[in-house]
Amino acid sequence: MKTSLPLRNTPILALAAAIIFLGYGPARSESVQLLSGFAIAFVAYVWTVRSIRLEWRHLIHLAIGLRLALFLAPITWTDDHFRYIWDGLCTINGISPFAYTPAELVTKGYAAFTLDLFDRLNSPDFHSVYPPVAQ
Repeated sequence: MKTSLPLRNTPILALAAAIIFLGYGPARSESVQLLSGFAIAFVAYVWTVRSIRLEWRHLIHLAIGLRLALFLAPITWTDDHFRYIWDGLCTINGISPFAYTPAELVTKGYAAFTLDLFDRLNSPDFHSVYPPVAQ
């Protein structure tokens, strides 16, 4: 029995709707909405993979279409990127980011470390936990 085109595309549409919802919808702090969105996206993905035999070109079109749909989605950075910048400034100035906490460096008065950047750090009283290669 051959399924109709709209019914055949239902899992793909559900997957696309879940991904777009995750891109534009909940904030990081809205755990229930995030978990629900990921659960729906996962189920829709499994449904798509098991029910539809897609060719590579269809997968590429789907990937490009979803990427374009998310192009204007807000960027929800974590605040870790401020720590990456801080650790980079330490390295550029010859200071090991593992030797001192940001709070210690600010009290020493290094000119390279601004209070604006310091105020944006999520853990200024802790040593860096990021390996240099990972940054």
